[in-house]
Amino acid sequence: LLLDDLLDVARVTQNKIVLRREVVSLGDIVAEELRTIERLPETSRRVIEVEGMDQMCLVDGDPARLHQVVINLLRNAVKYSSDGETVTVKLSRRDNQAVLSVRDTGVGIAPDMLDQIFELFVQSRDTIDRAEGGLGVGLTLVRAIIELHGGTIRAFSQGTGFGSEFTIQLPLAVPQPSSAKLDKAKTGATQSVRLPSLRIAIIEDNSDVQLCLRTLLEMDGNEVRVSCDGIEGTDLILEWRPDIAIVDIGLPGRDGFDVAREVRKSISAEHNQPQPHLIALTGYGLPSDRVKVLEAGFNLHLVKPVNLDELFDVLHRIASG
Repeated sequence: LLLDDLLDVARVTQNKIVLRREVVSLGDIVAEELRTIERLPETSRRVIEVEGMDQMCLVDGDPARLHQVVINLLRNAVKYSSDGETVTVKLSRRDNQAVLSVRDTGVGIAPDMLDQIFELFVQSRDTIDRAEGGLGVGLTLVRAIIELHGGTIRAFSQGTGFGSEFTIQLPLAVPQPSSAKLDKAKTGATQSVRLPSLRIAIIEDNSDVQLCLRTLLEMDGNEVRVSCDGIEGTDLILEWRPDIAIVDIGLPGRDGFDVAREVRKSISAEHNQPQPHLIALTGYGLPSDRVKVLEAGFNLHLVKPVNLDELFDVLHRIASG
């Protein structure tokens, strides 16, 4: 599911998602996905409770995308709960909104991560994203789809070990005269401009981050090569001569600072050879960290979770000369 969700995140980021809207019963969608999740082997060791299921929750939305939202939330709740723990689902109406909550008694979310849990590439020692090495791509997609529908999603947890709750609110469908035939198939889609192709090296030891970045960049028409440690990464940059190198700071073998220094030193010694644009990818965002990154020879300091709009904006500026 990671790759499929990632491709959809890329489409959302580039305004390529097409919502095929119709009036649908959110209750029917939730009920169907509950049946799907109950067939999974790991679910047999969890307790699934339905507190309420308001069948009059009609929303104006894309059924396929709403199925995607619900199954992602249910899978997360089951995956990050232990044997014998409970997943509780409730669907109700409140102030012209359909309100869906999925609550579990699993690993929970650290308080300082609640605002970041929906961002791509978020990593934390204790949160569900880190529990099995995942990156929260599904949650990033869930938020994007809900916002395209004009809704909101909120995460709540009392902390690690205390479970978590995700609550979605979507506007209830407004009845329309039968004579009003609206073409809604193109809602949420705009034509994006493809960037000129670039040669991009990714030096990153986290395989999930590497896969995500590579997929996003190749989808945009770029040629991408990857390496998972600092020594091989330095060789890749010096031998292949990419336009851009995205380099993680915490690399094995040789850290990102030394990769940048070695690349700058080696290419400078060749005289009149173009230097690649070096982009540092790091979980550290203090001003002092940015100074260290720039002093090592990087052109740009990007802090995880990566802001995809910022990344593509940088690529566009570089490709435009």
